Amino acid sequence: MYPRMKSILLSLSIGVVLPATAISQDVQRVSLDDALRTFAERNLELRLARANAMEVVGLTRQVSAFPNPVAYATHESLDANGLALSETYIGVNQEISWPWRQSASGGAANHMANAMQATVARDSLRLAFEVKQAFTRAGAAEERHVLVRRVRDVFRNVERAGSARYQEGDISGYHLRRMRIELARYETLAANETIDMRRARRTLATLVLGNANGEELGPDGTLAGLPPRHPTNAEQLALQHRPELDAARETALATDQAAGFARASRLPNPTLTGAYTTKTGGFKGFLFGLSWPVPLFDGHGQAVAASEARFERTIRQEELARQLVLADVRNALETFDVVTTNASVVGDRLLADYETVLTIANASYQEGEMSLIELLDAAEAFWEAGRALIDMRSRAWIAYFDLERAVGGFDTSAGDGDDR
Repeated sequence: MYPRMKSILLSLSIGVVLPATAISQDVQRVSLDDALRTFAERNLELRLARANAMEVVGLTRQVSAFPNPVAYATHESLDANGLALSETYIGVNQEISWPWRQSASGGAANHMANAMQATVARDSLRLAFEVKQAFTRAGAAEERHVLVRRVRDVFRNVERAGSARYQEGDISGYHLRRMRIELARYETLAANETIDMRRARRTLATLVLGNANGEELGPDGTLAGLPPRHPTNAEQLALQHRPELDAARETALATDQAAGFARASRLPNPTLTGAYTTKTGGFKGFLFGLSWPVPLFDGHGQAVAASEARFERTIRQEELARQLVLADVRNALETFDVVTTNASVVGDRLLADYETVLTIANASYQEGEMSLIELLDAAEAFWEAGRALIDMRSRAWIAYFDLERAVGGFDTSAGDGDDR
């Protein structure tokens, strides 16, 4: 595997915390580190990219191989007026490739092989981000699932108590129906969150396990807190580490060598012939020859022009790749800064109050100190605030992972960022 990509897949270490309320454990669990390791071994798209790269590397290196010799044997027998004559030749033809032509061909093959390895690293980087994104989303979906069930359970208890109170004449039919409507709403929300959670788990399983058998794979906890700060030299890191730039550079070098090969092909390769011959009458000897194509009709001029134009195109593509990488980094930086600032500022305010809102409201309602409308408002506030906190933290981590992808991977051992 591309060295930088191996570091990205294996070095990430992030603390996790379990949700406040236990989630059903009848699903296979995996940590983020283990998910990345398994993905590197089993993901079908990544394995396909590696196979394609191996095919191209093999084909390009085969093209640069030295020509094989051609062995031949001929026998000619003549008979006229009782006189029998015969000639036998056993020989070898060997095309001689000029050293500079062979060097250009081998250089083009090596650079193209490097470009394909960089392409695999690019796919690995993208797919690793998708794994981290799926892991984060699955964790957030499980947290939302727990959260909405807490609200639903409150209304289940309220509805049961309300039915008894209605029979005793303590509350009106309107209040009872209003409770049941609200319970139905949260039952529906809980069902929808269950669907979202299972879909998120299946997405994670497909990426990590490399199959689509409907298996569910759950994160072993959720990502704790907010992600660390990003390095200040993100653009410089991207220019050094993004595999797309390596691929573009190696492709340009390969086409440069290919242009050199086309220019060298204007001087055709000669072919040497050597043979052992026997003739009637006991004559024996050796035959030596040299053949040389004469570039009378095809001087490879158009091939040279095409290869030079191809080289110019790859130079422009390399510059375009550089600009696209820098734009990608800047977009990822902007997104990361916005979502983490929002999560830090808004999250602190929500976290201080939302956990106690539903508990206090439920107890107050049961004691008759709060109206049904106030309980409904408190439940809605709890649900919206909790969901906002989960989604903000999830977006912040996804933005961090996207920035990691955009710069080609953070060197976590070098202390690029500080914990918040």
